[in-house]
Amino acid sequence: MDDITKSDRYSGYDISKIDVSLFTIAKQEEADTYEEITTKPYNYWGSVGKGLIRKRTFDVSFILVLVIVLLAIIVPIGKVAHPIDDYYAFAPPSWDHLFGIGNENEDYWTTLWIGTNQTLYFVGLIIVVQILLGTGIGLLWGYQKLYSPAMEWIIKIFKHIPQIVLWVVVVYLFDLANQKNNMFVVVLAVSVTSWVPIAEKISVSVRRTRLSNLYNSSMSLGLSKAKIFSKTILVNLFPIIFQTIAITFPEGVATDTTLSFFKLGFVSGSEKTITSLGYILNETFLISNWETYPHLILIPAAMIIIISLLFYYIAHSLSVALNVKNHS
Repeated sequence: MDDITKSDRYSGYDISKIDVSLFTIAKQEEADTYEEITTKPYNYWGSVGKGLIRKRTFDVSFILVLVIVLLAIIVPIGKVAHPIDDYYAFAPPSWDHLFGIGNENEDYWTTLWIGTNQTLYFVGLIIVVQILLGTGIGLLWGYQKLYSPAMEWIIKIFKHIPQIVLWVVVVYLFDLANQKNNMFVVVLAVSVTSWVPIAEKISVSVRRTRLSNLYNSSMSLGLSKAKIFSKTILVNLFPIIFQTIAITFPEGVATDTTLSFFKLGFVSGSEKTITSLGYILNETFLISNWETYPHLILIPAAMIIIISLLFYYIAHSLSVALNVKNHS
């Protein structure tokens, strides 16, 4: 046993007696192939694009939304919502007036596209403010546990106070309820509480992500904070943001209708140049001959339903496609 090496003392076998001819030394290039990853590298945005392309209904919805947005921009150019002349009376749709004649002797086609333009603008502002406020507050709340008690207290207050009360208070606080085109005040009033749901979801997502193995491994490997944020936290925020957009659009239209009913909307009764879909619906129910001419109700209602469903489906599809869990 004296000729057995120290490393093989416990095995009881002398490795120097092994027949070397039984083995072949692998070439360097052959050895490298066994360590290569043969699968394609993961690409987040590539997976998102593939998920959307596969959905034909998303493509159709996106094209229809583009057409609606273009018409809402082009048709109102150089036109007003309610002409002052009384030449026309109520009339059903015809070749001269595709959507008929409306409440105040106006071309309903023009009025509805002006209303669509203003409603899209109004809802778009609400979505932008809601996402900016909700995302910022949610990130701060998720990163800093110090603010959790205060944030929970504030959110409980907002949840238990009726939204319409807050809207009325904010609108009258700025003393703009009787002025024309107070859209920004109405957006401010709605945004007082609209950020709460998205802030809650984002704060929970941030706290959950910071406890995940991926986040902690990235910290241990010494990756930059910006890269850790973009690769772990940001990708989980996209689905939440688009879920919020999917819900906010129909809610924004409903808000416009509700505020118009209480005479607190951004379209006043004396305003003859602009209108909104919510205002059109309210005025049609109150002062029009819609029982005789049902198109006065059916056309704006159909417009609201179609736009709401299209925007909801697009935002929901984006939310699903942006979710990392759905990537193969």
